[in-house]
Amino acid sequence: MKRLARALAVLLVATFVLSGMTARADPSPAASGPVIAKQLIGLTWDGKEFIASCNETNTHLLNVSLDGRRVVPFAPGFSATKEVYFAVSQGNAGFPEGYLYASAGRSIFEFTPTGSSWRVFSSPPGASRISYLAFDTVGTWGHALFALDDDGLLWSITSDGAAKVLENFSNFGQGQQLKPEGIAVAPLSFGSFGGQLIITLQAADRVLAIPSNDTGNVATIARLPGEEPERVLVIPPESDLYVASWVTGMTYMMPAADLSRYVGSLVVITEGELEPFSSFTVLQATGENVTETRVGTVPGSPHLEGAAFVPSSLAGAATSGNSPSPPGPDIGGSATTIGLILGVAAVAILVAALRFRRGRAEHS
Repeated sequence: MKRLARALAVLLVATFVLSGMTARADPSPAASGPVIAKQLIGLTWDGKEFIASCNETNTHLLNVSLDGRRVVPFAPGFSATKEVYFAVSQGNAGFPEGYLYASAGRSIFEFTPTGSSWRVFSSPPGASRISYLAFDTVGTWGHALFALDDDGLLWSITSDGAAKVLENFSNFGQGQQLKPEGIAVAPLSFGSFGGQLIITLQAADRVLAIPSNDTGNVATIARLPGEEPERVLVIPPESDLYVASWVTGMTYMMPAADLSRYVGSLVVITEGELEPFSSFTVLQATGENVTETRVGTVPGSPHLEGAAFVPSSLAGAATSGNSPSPPGPDIGGSATTIGLILGVAAVAILVAALRFRRGRAEHS
């Protein structure tokens, strides 16, 4: 196995690239440069590297350096089906700092920071398939872990794994099932909605706000007609935004410079699977007034999924000294760049290695 690991390391270094370019007037996907096999789903930043999930039928987890040159399995004995998403603990309210929480089917798993061990952390009541996770990083909800379900349930979960239903969106909007997809807690500076829970409803082209002191008082704060709001994130200072594309396996990157004027606001990313493009829209709040500013689009029905912010100072350190790489596709709109961080051949090798390792274990 050690020989296989060394061989993988050599091949991965040779295969994985990071590439980017400024937006063109006619943005279109480029064919140059290796990309991950399709179905790149979850994406998070643990403070040092990306943790990603790929493949829906036999989902595996990967640990990827920022420059894409180091890619190794994360928790190599773990596998799941369907989409796997992550939330990293900041060490509040009894959640161990740096521990990773991942959605898988009807349960949430807790991983040590290195992925060396994991356990079932919580199986929320009534779950059909947990579709997304996020922590309260503001504190207005007691630094709880939030989880969403395909059937519309929203839970608040404490560090002992106890889950409480906060809302059921299957009955929201005159009986129409409105699938919730994204979660974030708005900064206290976000107008009248500061500290509130922000939820995106994919099937209803809207963004909602829920106050912690009155969870039944759900307000619509934004509408994106004809689009499918997927992710919602708070924009931190001096950080680049990375977004996973399920269809192409590429990871798009919007640099901090394009978002610097919107620090402390929210960015909503639409999925784009059923539309001719995916969009990036900034929400800003003054009192009860929320304004929408379109800051970029990705053409070609990209089907965007997981997203994460990374301090831009780390990107400069990671890419310093690297030779130029082939260009990737663009995010149209403001001056925007994107990068490729994962490669087809390397992921195929990783999956084969995992299956080989599992097969040997089963037959030993």
